[in-house]
Parts: sequence; C-alpha cells; structure tokens
Amino acid sequence: MEKKQCIAFYSDKIVKIDITPYINLLLKMYEETGIIVVNDALKYGEGIMYSVLETLTDREQKVINLRVGINNLEEKTVEEVASILSLTCEQVSEVEAKAFRKLRHPSRSKSLTGRNMYKILLEKYDDFYSSRLSDLLIEEIVSLVENRQNRSFYIEKIMKRYGVSITTKEDIKENIDYDLDELELSVRAYNCLKRAGINTFSELAHMSDGELKHVRNLGQRCYDEVKQKMKEVAGVSEDGCNTIVFSYNGDKTVYKYFDVDTQKIAKSIYVNFVNMRPGAKIILNAPLSPGLQDILLLKGYLYIEDVYSDSEQLIKQLQAFGFEDFAQEICIFKEMQEKPNEDERVYICPMDDEVLEFIQNKECSSAGDFIEKAESVENEKIVDLAKRLLDASI
Repeated sequence: MEKKQCIAFYSDKIVKIDITPYINLLLKMYEETGIIVVNDALKYGEGIMYSVLETLTDREQKVINLRVGINNLEEKTVEEVASILSLTCEQVSEVEAKAFRKLRHPSRSKSLTGRNMYKILLEKYDDFYSSRLSDLLIEEIVSLVENRQNRSFYIEKIMKRYGVSITTKEDIKENIDYDLDELELSVRAYNCLKRAGINTFSELAHMSDGELKHVRNLGQRCYDEVKQKMKEVAGVSEDGCNTIVFSYNGDKTVYKYFDVDTQKIAKSIYVNFVNMRPGAKIILNAPLSPGLQDILLLKGYLYIEDVYSDSEQLIKQLQAFGFEDFAQEICIFKEMQEKPNEDERVYICPMDDEVLEFIQNKECSSAGDFIEKAESVENEKIVDLAKRLLDASI
C-alpha cells in the first residue's frame, strides 16, 4: 500500500515527506490546515507522541490510536472505531474532540511540535525518581562511612571514574597509604623522619614507640606531634572523635565527629560529590528519564558534561544492548547541547495537487521563494498558504 505524503516547507527547500502516525496526528489535531513544527521533532516525533498520549485517558488513547493509525494500527473511520469499541458514533466523535482539545493545549502541543520536547517527560516523572536515586547514593555513602559490607551499585563506580577516595579508620589501616609530605608535620619532625628513611605513613605505623623515640633529634615535642598525627590519620583523635577524609583532585575535606548520625555526615559528603566541579550540572538535575539516569550512574557518570563528551560511545553501547529508547534520548540531548538556540521551523501541510503544481511550475525552492512568487497570483488557495507561511516565519 502506497504511503500518503504531505508537503514540508523549509527555509531552504520544499520537499514531499511520508505521513507518519506522528504527522497524521498533528494534521488531524489542526484539522488538516497545516502545522508548524521544529525540525528535530520530525526525527523524534514518534517518541514524543507516545509520551504525550500517555497523559490522556485510556478511552481517549484508544480512540486516537484507531483514528490516527498509531501502534501499527490501520487508520479507522468513526463508524469503524465505534464498532470496535462498542460505542456510538456520537460518543467516538465526542471522545475524539475532547482528546484533540487536550492535545492542542500549550502544555502538550509545545512538546508535540518540538518546542519543548522534554516538558511532558519531566512533568510525568516529576522529581520523585531523581530524589529516589539521590537517596540511594546517600545510603551507599552511609555504608562506606560505617564500613558495612553492603554492595555498592553507584558510589564506587562514581569514585573510580572521578578519582575520589573516602577514607575511614579501617581503610587507612588496611588499604590507604600517605606520603610523609601529606601528613602536614612541622619542619623539624618531617626532616627528622626523612633522615631516618621514613617516607610513608605505613612505614611510620610499623615503627614501635621505642624506635620512634630514638629517631635522631626528634625530641619529646615532635614525638608527641607525630603520635597525635598518626592517631588522626588512623581515624581516631585523642578525644575519641572519628575522622573521615574525602579526597578529590588533590583536595581533602576532613570530617571529625563524635556521636553524630552518620546520615548527616553522608549527606555532607554527597554535597562534596555534587560540588566537585562548581557550576557543573549533575545527571540527577538534567532532563533525562529515570531509566537513563540509572544506567548512567551505574556506569559511574555523575556530570552531564561527561555524558555529552562520551555520547557517541554511549549511544553505540545502548544500541548494542537493545536500549534504543535511551540511545535516542541521548541523541536528542546531544543535539540540544550542540544547537540549543537553533530551532529550525518546518511548515507541514496536506498534499494538494494545486499547490504542488504551483511549486513545480514556478520552481519554488523554499518557503520564502513560495511566498515571493505567490504575490503575483490570484489563486485564493495559494495566497492563503503563502500568508500562513509568512505568519509562521519559516
């Protein structure tokens, strides 16, 4: 069966394009007189359309799907829809009219025509899912702080990607080592230890008290200083306070606390994660669906600029694993980042033999060319279309 076509007027061309369910929906919404859309909406219109239609009632969705021919359904007449859904023709017409009124409302039409492709998606998910993910991140930080053995789904991957370390008492004892330079000792204590061949915290920690006291020229005051520093680095100061060190890019934030809810400490550490790059936008605050946010966090991504930098690789990986919707979402996001202010407009109108003949005879090459050449004709249909193109500012 040959596909129906319509005419698309661009600023630099006029072409015939197939009428997809998305375009058919728009033409029916505006009673087939024509519609202005953003060019990107023609690429991603199907996904936008499904998101918007989900905001209708079940009955409205069923009627629109059948009348427009969505979800691989054949376009049906009012009578056929009435028979399928066991409704009267009048009821079908009423439901259809109500659904189209809803779709023409700016809250939906702006998304459908591409002027705000993410709006419906964001309103649909609200902030619940992003809050849920941030709560999970904080809970994983709590587990790290309390040295639980819980499996980390996100935080450890984020730490690995961005070179972050969260050091606790047990970590220092078992895994972490410091250069002597990092202990911030006094000049005398530092020089004495260096002359004794001590270069790291682990070497210092393996010395007995007797060995440390006999370090040449160290003296009691420097001995006390070194012992105090060793306790601090090990995670417990003399007053019994716990110590946690958040390290990123050479900078350290030290948390000392005693009898404080670790949830509060974890929230503060989470803020440190978010602010590692001041002013950079994190994934949880970006216009991305919860499912895609989840996948990106599982891969260790925290900042949206990194998703953009790796977008080509991410798209290929998502497609390879069958996540076509998420791959398309990143495609849209990438294009929005590359041309955030470029919203090329296209005017779509139904196929018309008179209009097509005029375009061919006058060799119209663009919307502007059509408008200019229509000034010399008296054909009401051509003049009316030229006026609509002029109003559309194509």
